[in-house]
Amino acid sequence: MHECLRLGALENLPISVRSFAQAAVSGSTDRMQWIVEAMMPEENTPSLIYLLPLVYRLLHPARIPTSDPDYAVLTRAEADACEAAMAALQAVAYTKTIPHEVTVDVWNRIWRWHQFLEAHYKVSEDFRQEQGLCCRTVQVAHHLQRHPHMGPIIKSTPRFYSAVFQTWMVALEVAIYSKNFSAIPLFNPVAPFMAEVDFIATPQRLEDFVDDHDISFVATRLLEHAGVGLKLFKDPPQRRAGSHVLSIALGFLILVAKAAYEQYVPLARQLFVELARQDIALGLVRVAHTVLQTSNVPNPATILNSLYSLRFIFREEMVNPKVRLDIATGIIYIVAVCGQDVDLAELRAETEDVLKDFLLHYLPSLTIHWGDGSGSTVVSALDAHEFRLPALSPALRDAWKNFAALARDRAEFSKSFDSTGIVRMKACDNTLCTAFDARTLFKRCSGCATAFYCSVRCQAIDWNDGHRAACKHHDSLLRGHFGRTSTSPTTSRQRAVMRSILHRDYLDLKLHIYTEAVRSMHLSGDPDAGYFVMFDYTRGGVIVDVHSLALKSRDLIWLWELEPEWDEIEARAERSGGRMTIHVMRVREGSLNRRWVVPLRSSNGMVHDELVNLAWDEAYCNWEDGLQSRLEALVVRSDSEVIEFH
Repeated sequence: MHECLRLGALENLPISVRSFAQAAVSGSTDRMQWIVEAMMPEENTPSLIYLLPLVYRLLHPARIPTSDPDYAVLTRAEADACEAAMAALQAVAYTKTIPHEVTVDVWNRIWRWHQFLEAHYKVSEDFRQEQGLCCRTVQVAHHLQRHPHMGPIIKSTPRFYSAVFQTWMVALEVAIYSKNFSAIPLFNPVAPFMAEVDFIATPQRLEDFVDDHDISFVATRLLEHAGVGLKLFKDPPQRRAGSHVLSIALGFLILVAKAAYEQYVPLARQLFVELARQDIALGLVRVAHTVLQTSNVPNPATILNSLYSLRFIFREEMVNPKVRLDIATGIIYIVAVCGQDVDLAELRAETEDVLKDFLLHYLPSLTIHWGDGSGSTVVSALDAHEFRLPALSPALRDAWKNFAALARDRAEFSKSFDSTGIVRMKACDNTLCTAFDARTLFKRCSGCATAFYCSVRCQAIDWNDGHRAACKHHDSLLRGHFGRTSTSPTTSRQRAVMRSILHRDYLDLKLHIYTEAVRSMHLSGDPDAGYFVMFDYTRGGVIVDVHSLALKSRDLIWLWELEPEWDEIEARAERSGGRMTIHVMRVREGSLNRRWVVPLRSSNGMVHDELVNLAWDEAYCNWEDGLQSRLEALVVRSDSEVIEFH
């Protein structure tokens, strides 16, 4: 036995408690109250180490009551033993210098007592004692895990993180209802166990942490935690404490997000989605904005954690589109103040990289959905902070300008779009028919409400040619990148604006599309198979790729997964004699890439036939100037063609 645990060490105790300590070690429970009081010293008292022999014996497993812990009534001796064990836990919680030789044995004794006492207090409904037990156990773990060999042992203890959760709850409750925020020190022992990557990455530990609590309850408490930190942060005398509390909450949130989207832990995903639903985005925006406007930031990592959390929320597919819009508006404000003289130390470059990532990749993908007029909010934010541009770094300033140009263009286009005043032209959906007229003059299929026909005869022909199956599955054309069917949250007006944007981009890029169509069909060796055009709006501005239907490109392989719908689309294009060409619009909704098949119908197949002929012509394909001139002439001739994206 280590020297500090030998019985003789009791001689170092104060004379007033020495005899009672000796009696306790001998198994006597007489005058136990004095022993308990003797073991409640002030924190950091030098005599704490001398209590260790007494603590060690009072926590001996043999003293644990043998009666069922689920039975609420204990004998007098058992109750005294439990009371002494709680006092011993208190003493160990204050003893920060436990010799490393005895740490494993001390922890094993503490945890065996913890399991019995927790079960007993649950049955007796003594919640205050249960919470006090958890706080003391976690405080002891906090001290012990400073020894390198103890960290893995403590973290692998079954249901230990349930005690961490209870301690966190106690600290949060006191912090919320205490005017002087005296519970801030209680966050210290919780922090290391809530802020380590291997905590959430292990599903069992997260399950122990959440325990039997409702996910919504845990999410609410985490939001309250961040709220306490922000309230403290806004008070200059409490700023350092507030920064500490915020860093715990946001660090934990980042771990949950990474576990959800990088380790694919289902419970973490549920928790993060619940947080996103409870409007955590606005709170995170306020945190980052407040911290950036504060000089001498105690913990600059708070800003990064806020921005990382916002990025995960922005990508979450189940988040309400309004939340993404709120994030976009908030990011504009955050970028605007980022150029101020803020002491971000070495994190300035990393912070700017995250903000630049938002401006170049995340926010631009939102603009294609502004058909409902929501983009005006973001544009107003851009206009309001334009004067701050000179203070931004060159890279951040360029990213701002690129996004601002795209945002203003899309917002203005949406604002000027009049869906009621436009007479949409429509080709009869019987691709063998050449009828092309105003959509209002055609009869709509009563089943899917997406197909239009000039006559009952044409509808019957198309029904037998494949619309029978397509009618049942038309919604399946809107799918996520995992190939599962899902309903798009976009409205009919938004889709109409998206089609119009695609139509405008098609006209602007017509020469490029024709050139790539000829090349892709020529390289395939089978131009008669045709081609399809992919309009990619996932990065904001459009990127156009043209693929031969005869080659297994990555996009085509994914589209094949839409069978039988895709087979029917290809068959319709083939039957049309060039009057229908396949165009696919790819947009981003959260983390999902949705592909929307948008056929282009024309009054004749002149363009398609000419492109196929050029692809077969070896001479033209190898002679760049000749091909270019032919295609430029084709672009001019195609302007007289009546076309419409369906």
